[in-house]
Amino acid sequence: MTQDLHPSWNLAHLNTTVEMPDEGKWCRAQNSRSSVVLLWIKQKTNRRLRRESKETFFMDMEDALYAVAKIWSVPDPCGYGVMRVGELAKEDRGVRPAIFYSSRRYASSEAVASLWFSDDDHAADPILVQRHQVTEWFKASEVTYIYECDSAGEYLLKCGEDDKDYHLAACAPGEKLPIDDQLSLAIADPVKEAFNWHCAQLNLNCAKLNMPPGDIADRLMVCGQLDWVMTLVLDAIGRDSLPQPLYMQLFRGDILTGTIFRRFLLAQRILRKAGVNPQSRPALPDCSTHRLWALWDKIMDLTVTLVERQGERTNAVIETFFRSILDGQYKYPDLLLSALTLSPNCPNAYDLLKADWGKFNDHAFLEESIVMHAVRILQSDRRPLRQPTTNFLVELVVGTPTVQQWLKPTIQLNLLNHLQADAEPRYITQTLYLQSLLERKSTDADSAPPQTLTTRCVELLNHQDPEVRLWSALLAKKLSAEKCPTLQTRLEELSTDADPKVRAAAVEAWNTSYGQQTETEQKDILIAKLLPVANANSSAFVRRELAYALNVIAADRTPELISLCKQETSKPPESSKSKGKAKAKKGSTSASTSKSSDSVLTKAWRLMVALQTDPDVEVATGMQSVVAFVRGCVAQQEAAAAGGKRKKKAPVAGSCPLAERVPLQRRLCHTLVEIDEAVGGEESKENDPQELNVVSLPVGPRNPALPLLNHQLRSLKVKEAPEMVRFGANRQMFTVFKDHVTWQDLTEDTGKPHILKHPLIPGSLFKVTALLPGIPLLPPSLLIGYNDGSIRLWQIPTSQTEPTLVTTWQGLHGCGDISPSAKTHGISMTSIGDRKLIIGGDAKYLRQWDLVTELALGDVPVGTDQAVTALASNGVYNIAAGLEGGTVRLFDTRAEAEGKVAVGPKHSNPVRAVSLRADNLNMISVCRGGSVHLVDLRKMIPAVKKWSWSGVPADVAIHPILDLMAFGATQSLEVYSTGGEQQCGSEEGAVCVDFHPKEEVLAAENARNKVVQLYGEWAE
Repeated sequence: MTQDLHPSWNLAHLNTTVEMPDEGKWCRAQNSRSSVVLLWIKQKTNRRLRRESKETFFMDMEDALYAVAKIWSVPDPCGYGVMRVGELAKEDRGVRPAIFYSSRRYASSEAVASLWFSDDDHAADPILVQRHQVTEWFKASEVTYIYECDSAGEYLLKCGEDDKDYHLAACAPGEKLPIDDQLSLAIADPVKEAFNWHCAQLNLNCAKLNMPPGDIADRLMVCGQLDWVMTLVLDAIGRDSLPQPLYMQLFRGDILTGTIFRRFLLAQRILRKAGVNPQSRPALPDCSTHRLWALWDKIMDLTVTLVERQGERTNAVIETFFRSILDGQYKYPDLLLSALTLSPNCPNAYDLLKADWGKFNDHAFLEESIVMHAVRILQSDRRPLRQPTTNFLVELVVGTPTVQQWLKPTIQLNLLNHLQADAEPRYITQTLYLQSLLERKSTDADSAPPQTLTTRCVELLNHQDPEVRLWSALLAKKLSAEKCPTLQTRLEELSTDADPKVRAAAVEAWNTSYGQQTETEQKDILIAKLLPVANANSSAFVRRELAYALNVIAADRTPELISLCKQETSKPPESSKSKGKAKAKKGSTSASTSKSSDSVLTKAWRLMVALQTDPDVEVATGMQSVVAFVRGCVAQQEAAAAGGKRKKKAPVAGSCPLAERVPLQRRLCHTLVEIDEAVGGEESKENDPQELNVVSLPVGPRNPALPLLNHQLRSLKVKEAPEMVRFGANRQMFTVFKDHVTWQDLTEDTGKPHILKHPLIPGSLFKVTALLPGIPLLPPSLLIGYNDGSIRLWQIPTSQTEPTLVTTWQGLHGCGDISPSAKTHGISMTSIGDRKLIIGGDAKYLRQWDLVTELALGDVPVGTDQAVTALASNGVYNIAAGLEGGTVRLFDTRAEAEGKVAVGPKHSNPVRAVSLRADNLNMISVCRGGSVHLVDLRKMIPAVKKWSWSGVPADVAIHPILDLMAFGATQSLEVYSTGGEQQCGSEEGAVCVDFHPKEEVLAAENARNKVVQLYGEWAE
């Protein structure tokens, strides 16, 4: 009976007022041998309650379903009378009736399993009738028996294991009832009985007090509120005390049975106080001391006060009850669920439900009730509740993914129609996420979304907030975009959106569109739109979606990819021009279409091969799997052909396995519930470069008065010789070793260095060639450039937590354009402002990247085949590039053409370092041979100053602010002014040197002693 429960039926149990016949209609047994009262609720009433509970699932305080128990009551009943009532109730077969039996005169062991009835022929002679016979007379398969007499528990002693009936006894065997009719009163009129009993406990004269005003069906009056509160409390006591299966069996069966057992818990408390022990079958635990009775007594105290005042008649009872629930002292889910029916209580109820949701794991029907109730609130016209309800459901689904099963696609709900024009972006994104959960998969034939939903989604795709565009794209993917050209066009435009997550969502939507196409030509058009994404995005997020899209293509076009792979491995001789021309003349339209198709697929195959070496492990692994599968199929076919075996059947479309992938929606949903904490406190200020107490260095004489190397700040021991030393924007120092990078906070005297391992293959030729810490936009961060042109952006922690790889990408070359070798110069990096990254190296151009949008901004041609060996910017728009041939070229990123402004004087060796300053019109360059050029940027002709260091430097550092230069070699370390005047020197030697960008501090690595020395003085 409880297997097909709808969540609304569970709530209906708590919102249905069942009116029993009052005690005056219950015939007592004082003046008769026995009394039988037959109760039942008509089957069509049960059906109506179920139907109406679904339609009126969201009920206000004053709304209640209503049921009236039918009654047949007679003293000294006979069998014929019971059978006649059974005939009257035959249309209600399947409903469990209740038989109340009272036998004051004949309460003894001889009546066990039998009831006293009058003889049909001799009314004066009572006879014993077996209970199963009575059940048959009533034409019911299951009956609830209620016994109120002395030793009533005797009737439960011989109930067999196959007895399907329920039995309630007012006392145990051998006990006498001290007061008449307390069980029947508790069941027939529980509010009145509870009120009178409570007054008796307070020694109040009930005769002088009026009963609580109103009717139990009127929730606006005190009596109706007490009936509702009592139902909620008794049900919560039952749920908390009974095993789950038994609770469902007794309290969530039919309305009458659940009502009787709830009220039996009230009778249990009253009768135990009177000194007897009520019993039941199935056996119920003793609930007379449950902690919720304290809450009920609090409500009764309030009721007594209201009755004494005889003035207040409305909702103080309900307000007091739910206020106690929402205070958190009584955390019972059913009570919280009912609190949702009152609008002012919803937000607090949501908070308590979320906090205790883990306790509902064994109550699936309760979870569904809560979720469905929240959905009904969204369907209603209660505008103030929509935002807290949406937030509640989103946080619930994200925190407990199993809740999603209750958000069924059959729910017809357009949440976007309720969004106001001035809605907060966070609320909009949560609404979009919830709507996407409610939408059916676009592959369903009957799942065409309403036009209003599609139109609203298109509008939100143009929203200024990137998070709104992101979740709009994820929803649009489910709205059958191919049926709405405007939606499809807008999704394609999002592939160049400024936000990388939005672009990733556009690529994921591409997968859906590709799967819906049946024509090869249309698929090729989509592939052609997808391929440019590879080289234009530095975001690993986007390229991972791209890798999965390529996997989808491989699974769909496996036979064609195998043919392309064969052509590449066999390398057939090219046809002559004459043959090519002849073929072109004979070719038909279909042939040209096929050629175009092959061309697009060939590019896709080459991209798959190139992405095998992508810096991102997930992208590279996915493509390696696809390429290995295709090449494996080719190898099998060639081996079979060479061995003379029968050629295996070629793989069909779909044979290439698809990689496991977590949908973008699931990976990003946690961002919808994150709480933005205000940045503050000492720690955050210490890590903010703008908050550091750094003294501004002088603009006039740039040379410090104190000899730099005469003041040693600190000596840091290292286990191996480093390859590079760099300072961060704060007082952090980064040291590059062969297989890892360390960083250390120099403000901590005893702080241990943190280690970042390179994701490199041992024995490979990859190495770090550029390090750019402290990008202003991303502090604390570290950009690491490798000699293959790849870049990894790390988020550097400020505590003992692990570093986070933000993204990794091929920064200089196109996919698969270069493999590192011993002659590879690697890359050089510099930044302009707080978001633009400039990269140069073994290429004929400088590539620009936007670190915010993670998009390529275009290339600046260098104008020569020479590799770029050094880069610097003035922080505004000018870039100085030192070349392998010894020249330095100045570029202006604002120029629309090539961007080259001028070429400086040529060094005799490749340029080692170059420096530009925004407050100075001079450019400084140093070559590997040690020569220094100071160039006036206004003329770029003869150098202002030209001089050479005495040796061949192992490393060179130019201070960004001061007029200082450091030269390090194996046997010496010297500091000069930019004009060539030596400031100080040391014979300890240094192969790695670097100046702090804002302070008079120099780091130098001593190769012989394996230490990193810090010279100078920190600003106060």
